[in-house]
Amino acid sequence: MAKGKRDIFIVPLFIPTQGCPFRCIYCKQESITGVKRPIPLKEMEEILSKAINSKGFYSATQREIAFFGGTFTGLDHEDMNQLLYMAKPFIERGYFHNIRISTRPDLIQKDTLKFLKKAHVKTIEIGVQSFNDMVLETCLRGYNRETVLNKAELIKEKGFLLGIQLMVGLPKEREDTFMEGVKIAISLRPAFVRLYPTIVLKGTQLAGLYHKGKYRPLTLEEAIGLCSWAICQFEERGIRVIRVGLHNLRSLKEEILAGPFHESFGDLSRSVATLYRAFREGSLFDPTSRPNRVKIPISKAHVVYGHGKEALRIFLKRLGAGAYEIKKTGDHIEVRFEL
Repeated sequence: MAKGKRDIFIVPLFIPTQGCPFRCIYCKQESITGVKRPIPLKEMEEILSKAINSKGFYSATQREIAFFGGTFTGLDHEDMNQLLYMAKPFIERGYFHNIRISTRPDLIQKDTLKFLKKAHVKTIEIGVQSFNDMVLETCLRGYNRETVLNKAELIKEKGFLLGIQLMVGLPKEREDTFMEGVKIAISLRPAFVRLYPTIVLKGTQLAGLYHKGKYRPLTLEEAIGLCSWAICQFEERGIRVIRVGLHNLRSLKEEILAGPFHESFGDLSRSVATLYRAFREGSLFDPTSRPNRVKIPISKAHVVYGHGKEALRIFLKRLGAGAYEIKKTGDHIEVRFEL
């Protein structure tokens, strides 16, 4: 149960791998979610009932039931109906306002959307992962970019809120193709986006490629650099980035072979994004300034000092900056450096 930004209270119910006809080369859903089996319907009812008594539940302006971890629209009609029927009384009694689901873009059909609309589903997240056809084919996603574009527009046309999930560092994905994908995602005007780094997990096909030297995961610096850039692009256009990085779960950490995993990946990425914005805004006022400088309000001191100044180091390295110094000036922290 989680209370998110903008006073949204979301209760996640996990249906790991259910409904998905594919197994992508990087996927190990049970490790990523920490849920090894689908939650029984009775247990889901108990989770929702307990949520009603949670702190902040009634003060939230928006309360949602979320089916995560599987491919909701890939379920057979009976299983889908059972899940929605279980949630129905909680909606009709006013405890929750609507439902959100996650699914694959190629498993979106007009008839299904009509059914979901009647069942109080408001938000549909699609696991796009990449807009590059070569990347999608390599990862065994089973669809192409055109499919994503068509289904995303259909979701919005039918009155749902659209969410997009993207991954950074997939096989065959280059920095420029990832950036192009971010721009395509922006053109679809989703309500929100999630960003995930590609991690090599034991027992996946990606692990086999990694062992053979056919796949090199991004470094932590590379992954955070790309995610921070994407955060700036989305947020500057009014598109919320509601998650960056994988959940910090023991089940996940035990399965990691390689890749840019960090317990605070999202926080580091957002901090680097804040530094980028501050640098760019400062440059507008004095582009010839020497030394270069970044000014951050004291209230955001963690951006500079947090995690042993890791975000600051990544930011400066991405810029190609040399020596730096940090000074407190009034109600700001100023970082001065040479390029």
